[in-house]
Amino acid sequence: MTSTYSLTSDKNQPVLVDSGFTFCQLPEKRYNDMADYFSAIHGIPIRPVVDCEKRKARSTVNFKFGNAAIRPTTSTLFWRGGGRVLRLGHYKKRWVRPKNTLVLGDTFLRAAYVLFDWDN
Repeated sequence: MTSTYSLTSDKNQPVLVDSGFTFCQLPEKRYNDMADYFSAIHGIPIRPVVDCEKRKARSTVNFKFGNAAIRPTTSTLFWRGGGRVLRLGHYKKRWVRPKNTLVLGDTFLRAAYVLFDWDN
């Protein structure tokens, strides 16, 4: 099975790239859309869970930045939650302002080559 989920939003959405943060934080609507796309089971403490077979699928989540896209595979975005379930490696962003900011941590950065230019 091969599938792709694309995160799209307006071009002015703020993004924080945080190499010290293990997961990613998404605005609540984007998080819920992605959880629904992967048929996550809600109501489990901490975050929704996904069947382990989803990790084996050749699926990606596309993060688009202008003409560029970073495509982490689902195997890097989900982590084992015990037994036959995986937890989404993302958090809902409810309490931190501004609400529409994306925080992209290690689950995203493992799929990207990022150069930080401290001089410019």
